[in-house]
Amino acid sequence: MVSPENQRSADIIAEHDSEISEVQQPKARVLIVDDNHVNLDTMKSMMKFYSIRADCVDNGQKAVAAVSSGNFCYNAVFMDYLMPEMDGIATTRAIRNIGSDYALKLPIIALTADDNIDNENMFLNNDFQAYLIKPIDIESLHEVILQWVQTQSSLSGQTSDITTTTTNNDKLKDLHISGLDITLGLARFGGDVDAYIDVLRSYTANTRRLLVSIEYKDGIIPTDYMIIIHGIKGSSRSIFANEIAIAAELLEKAYARGDFGYVTTHNSEFIKNLDVLISELEKTLTDIAGADKRNTIKKPDPGVLDDLLLACESYDMNKIALALNKLEKYDYEYDNEIVIWIRENVDLMNFTDIAEKLRMKT
Repeated sequence: MVSPENQRSADIIAEHDSEISEVQQPKARVLIVDDNHVNLDTMKSMMKFYSIRADCVDNGQKAVAAVSSGNFCYNAVFMDYLMPEMDGIATTRAIRNIGSDYALKLPIIALTADDNIDNENMFLNNDFQAYLIKPIDIESLHEVILQWVQTQSSLSGQTSDITTTTTNNDKLKDLHISGLDITLGLARFGGDVDAYIDVLRSYTANTRRLLVSIEYKDGIIPTDYMIIIHGIKGSSRSIFANEIAIAAELLEKAYARGDFGYVTTHNSEFIKNLDVLISELEKTLTDIAGADKRNTIKKPDPGVLDDLLLACESYDMNKIALALNKLEKYDYEYDNEIVIWIRENVDLMNFTDIAEKLRMKT
């Protein structure tokens, strides 16, 4: 008998399956720009619904470099609005200033957590074609792809090597994590359990390292507190960790209005609750990984490591994922710790560090 929770997830998934199947874009390639790595992983997974290949970068400078490289043409760019150093508007302006006809006409869609009613005029007046409010829902993404990706598909002449699958296994069966709506999380990723697990893994790795960044030191609030708490809010919404997301939003708003008394009073409790969630997720992900029995071979395939090196150098997210999946099919007598290190750094998007380490091995 299907539980009410699983039935709710199935209903949400089925509602969009037929529509998505009619808008497959296996030749399309998009660029996703966001300083929050969990948001990047979330958007990348959602693009798989449409067989769209997605490259990811975590700042504006890398986005401009990717567009201006000339290696290939993107069908669209999904651009985070609020990024440190070079925000979405400045990055979009820099892309338009490349000067080519391609850069001038390239559809750029803003990503924002702000649902201000004036957003549309603000973004349209700054060379964006549209905007999406985070966390991205499949209905809004569907409309944008219909208008701005499908109609531009002639820009890309390359065939995607994405293999789109919807898994149906028991990895999350009967699992309950306090504060996490797994049902809606699965629905966001079309019922693809492995895609959701990948995003949860990214969330634990990236959010764990932020805990120290929002701790008070000598009673002083960190100068970048609001940016960090804003990022935690967005990534928590992406995985449907709703209680943490709401608490983060309250802290963000208090800080913005100068209510540092509220921040001081509630910050420690927030860190404690977030640490509990992350710890529970880490245990769950470790249990899931341990349930997948793997054969042990002598050492990682050098050819796969070479493929990973090239993929990291070009920020090719799909090839990075393919290489990592091949590596993680086995345990190794030698260099097993390198594969573990690679997984940790892929989750943190430390592609430059991975490339440097792999060059030293060749």
